Amino acid sequence: MKNIYDIFDFDSELSKAQGRLFAFIFSAVLNKEDAKDVLQEVNLVLCRKQDQFDPSLGQFIHWAFAICRYQIMAFKTKKGRSRLVLSNELTESILDEQENLLEEFDIHKKALDICYTQLPSHMTEISKLWFKEEKSMKQISESVGRSVGAISATIHRLRLHLIKCSQRKVNNYKVNGKFENE
Repeated sequence: MKNIYDIFDFDSELSKAQGRLFAFIFSAVLNKEDAKDVLQEVNLVLCRKQDQFDPSLGQFIHWAFAICRYQIMAFKTKKGRSRLVLSNELTESILDEQENLLEEFDIHKKALDICYTQLPSHMTEISKLWFKEEKSMKQISESVGRSVGAISATIHRLRLHLIKCSQRKVNNYKVNGKFENE
């Protein structure tokens, strides 16, 4: 039986987290170039300390956010003379809210992913063409051999279905702490 250390891939987790880490940092430093610099420092610290991360104790992203907080504060200390640097209290407040929003986003994304896998096959095909491949209704119509009006109606029903389904899944998750039909 494999343990959690055998299946944890640090490089993969770090790569997947880059967008979220950048957004987290940017919300505190409010400058794209500064956020890139801080992210680079965060990545260096994460790589140096990767042996200190214990996957059995929690999610990688939460550990990475904690390191981001320290690096943001270090950045702010260096930039302390600038009038545009936010106070530590305001920065902490922004980071707390950003972390909560990112967690909420993850819950909604997971719910939507589950709902997407439960779509009927004809809706899955149209959904893939519309949302993932960004084809026009006319292109989809030609691809699946249905009228543009039928495609428009299907996309409308598809959106409604995904919204209702994901809302049910999120509500269930908030009550039970898990997603139904995972």
